[in-house]
Amino acid sequence: MRPHATGATRDPGGKCQWHQAAIVRLFAARGFAVVITDVDVERCQAGKNEIKGGGGGALIVRTDTGDKAAVWQMISRPVEHWGQLDVLCSNGGIERFRVARECTRED
Repeated sequence: MRPHATGATRDPGGKCQWHQAAIVRLFAARGFAVVITDVDVERCQAGKNEIKGGGGGALIVRTDTGDKAAVWQMISRPVEHWGQLDVLCSNGGIERFRVARECTRED
């Protein structure tokens, strides 16, 4: 069975930062089915098409990483779809210049 990965990343086919696209492409090239997440699912479609066109598995999940329920959905959807989740790669972050333990959920 193909391993499965999900991550808070944007569309590898277009409007995203280079490292986000590289992560999705790397997992797909290694045989992982990937979940592409963003608040804007329309812009995820090109990335899904790219991965599927290359013979890979891809699923889009609308995710606002500031919403706890949406993050749980990002994890549960691939499990429902493929039966498992092997790797979670979260490359999202915040730009606050302080010690991590001092950051709040609102940050």
